[in-house]
This record gives sequence, structure tokens and C-alpha cells, in this order.
Amino acid sequence: MKIPQLADLWTLYTSLRGRISRKTYWLWFALPIAVLNILSGVLDSALGTYVVDSEAGYVSVIMGLLVVWPGLVGMVKRLHDRDKTGKHLAALYGSLITAAILVMVIILRNPQSISAAEIDWRMFSPMLVWSLYFMYLSISIGFLRGTDGPNRYGPDPLGESIGARVDAKLSGVAAGFRTEASNQNYPSIAQSWGILGIMIASAVLLIPVTLLFEINVPMSIGTITLVGTLIGTGVPCWIVYGIRKKKTNIDSFNLTIGNPRIIPLIILAAIPLNLGIAGPLMDLIPMSDFFRNMMLELGSDQGLLMFAALVIAAPILEELIFRGIMLDGLLKIYSPVKAIVISSLFFGLIHLNPWQFVGGALVGGFMGWVYYHTRSVLATILIHASFNLTAFSLGYFIDIEVIMDLPYAEVLGGMTNYILFIAGSILITLTCVFFLNKEFKESVPVLLA
Repeated sequence: MKIPQLADLWTLYTSLRGRISRKTYWLWFALPIAVLNILSGVLDSALGTYVVDSEAGYVSVIMGLLVVWPGLVGMVKRLHDRDKTGKHLAALYGSLITAAILVMVIILRNPQSISAAEIDWRMFSPMLVWSLYFMYLSISIGFLRGTDGPNRYGPDPLGESIGARVDAKLSGVAAGFRTEASNQNYPSIAQSWGILGIMIASAVLLIPVTLLFEINVPMSIGTITLVGTLIGTGVPCWIVYGIRKKKTNIDSFNLTIGNPRIIPLIILAAIPLNLGIAGPLMDLIPMSDFFRNMMLELGSDQGLLMFAALVIAAPILEELIFRGIMLDGLLKIYSPVKAIVISSLFFGLIHLNPWQFVGGALVGGFMGWVYYHTRSVLATILIHASFNLTAFSLGYFIDIEVIMDLPYAEVLGGMTNYILFIAGSILITLTCVFFLNKEFKESVPVLLA
């Protein structure tokens, strides 16, 4: 990245013309603005100028006004780098105002809907459209590479195009061979970190959207979870799928199971793997109050929308990303063991807490092993859905709030039951793995092109 001279800073922060790279955006726009906002809050606290009722301070308000234009300039130039007009931002904020007006009109015309336990879909639809648009632009601005070479807004901020750099280094058949080979291998470990970054960014960006919904539109926990899953995981899935398609020309997933005899085995293995192996391991990790409250909130809703979020939407979208794209690409670059371990660790990391990391990595390893032998995303979706269904169903039989405060052994009625339960779970899981391995040896895996 070329560091701007002092004389160029005015143009950098005020002119809407030209393009900037992702690195320039984060180092010269997003990061400085975030630091200035944090320092403003600190100054407000130190000077006593923080107004509690307005949840802001005078210094913060002034600083916020000062960075509005530079912030917009940075976003516009990043859109230019993607060969998109800055009018998208006008449409974003215009649609927000329009959506807010529509919501207010609906509330005024039907005030009783505010107290409804479930969301009124007439109020939900305009906010959903804005949320999807917001997520798309945020990820495009902050995380997606600009067009290769010059576009209508100016030269490539990264210099000469990728094609020109490749042509300068490679020639003839060797160039074509190496380019084709590299195009078949996505993602690498480094690119897998990029996928994880896109998913985390999507989750972070979803926070203000969720708060906006909760303020303006009353929703049940199930509705919030379903919407969060569809947007927070669906948008990254769409982006990563597009990247893979562009790099590899692969635009499909294997949603068949060549050997249907494995279906009862993979489903049966998921139950003891969750309750008798992952559960006791997770119980060894102290749970924070924040995560405990979050789990209690999720467990308080046993409705259809929560079922759709945990047992249908999450398994489908997450498996398309982690097994259908990530593991599938890693298997083409690394050894099976390394690829499976890496993808399962990433799957654990995306849950963003140490408690679920253990269960996620464990079941991720099992699903990775099954995917390696079958190349079937549908098979891993069934495992994932069975794993989540087991946890979801517990709420119908036990008091979640009570068992959250009890050791696992006490929940099972004592140490003897605890040991027998774990031993039985391990035995059932290993038995399923044994018969699965026999089926895999007798079957030919479905290999995707």
C-alpha cells in the first residue's frame, strides 16, 4: 500500500473520486474512525460531558459529525474499487428511512401488533430487505477484493492486474497449467481464515441490525434466531459460494448419498456423540454468565421457528460452507487428516466461545471423516441436524435452567451413572464408526469435478 503524503490526505478524505483497496480502507478510514470514536467516549467520561439519557456525550457527538463525510468517502471509494456506484449508499440510507416510515405507519394503524409475541410479517418485510442490503454492502466494502485492473472509476489501487503479473512470471503451457491447477484448489488454509473472517464480520454486522429489529419490531427468540441464521450465515454462504465459483468454476454441491445404508448409522452416532462425549467434555469448561444466559434464552423457546433455525437452516447453511466448500477444497491441497482437522477446528472457532468450540470441533471431525469418504454434503447435513435436534429436544424433557447449574454427573444421577453413560456413548459411537468404515470400504466415494 502506498502511504499518502500529507498534501494528499485532504483529497483522500474529502474527494468521492477514485478507488482505494481494502487495506487502505481499514488502515486509513475504518481503524482511525473507530479509534477517534473510542477516544471521544473516554474524553466524555473524563470531562463529565456524557449524557446518560441520550447515551452519548458532547465530544462524541461532535466527533461523530466530523467523521461522517470521511466515512462516506471511504465507503464510496471502496464501492468504486468494486466497480459499483456510490449511489448504493444513498439507496441504503434512503431505504432505511423508508422502512422506518413504513414501520411507524403500520404501528400507528395497528398498535396492538406491538405486544404480539410473534413478529408481524408486514412490519418484518421492509426491515428484512434493508438488513440484507446492509449486510451485502458492508461485506463488499470491507472484505471483497476490487475489480482486477482499471475500471470506470480509475486504475487498480493494487497496481497492475493479476493477469499482467501472472503473464510476467509465467509463459506458454506452463502458465496455463499452473493457473488451471491453482484455480482448482479453493480454499487454502489462509483462504479458510478469510472465510472465517467473512462469517465473523457478518455476525458482528448483524448485531446492530438485530437491535434495530428489537427496538422497532417485537419478535420471539425463535424469530430472532431464524432471521439471524438466514442472514448471518446465509449471506456469507452466498459470498463464499460466489468466490469458489469464480476461482474453480464449481457451482454445485453433492446432495446425494450413494449408499443409503449409512444414513441410520450417521444419525445414530450423532446422538451419543453429543450427549455422552461432547457434553461431558464441555462440562469441564467453566461457563460465563453471558453464555449461560444466552443458552437459557435459546432453550426457553421450543417453537417451530426455533426448530427451523437450529435443525434446518443452521445445518444446511453451515455444512455448505464448512464441508461443501472449505473441506472440499482443503482435501484437494492437503492430506485427508490435515484437511479434516483444520476444517473441524475452524468449525469450532466460528461458534466464538470455548464451550461450543469443543462440541463443534468434535462433531466437525466426525462429519469431516464422513465427508471424506462420501463427498456428500447431504450426509453431513443429516449428522449436523441430528446433533442439533438432540440438544433442541432436551427442552421438552428437562428443565434447562436447573441443569445449567448442575454438574453433568449430578444431572445423570451420580458418578456411577455418569461413567456408565459415557462408556455406553463411546461404545455406541465406536460401533457406528466401525460399521460405517465397513460400508465406506465397500462403496466408491462420489468425487466432484
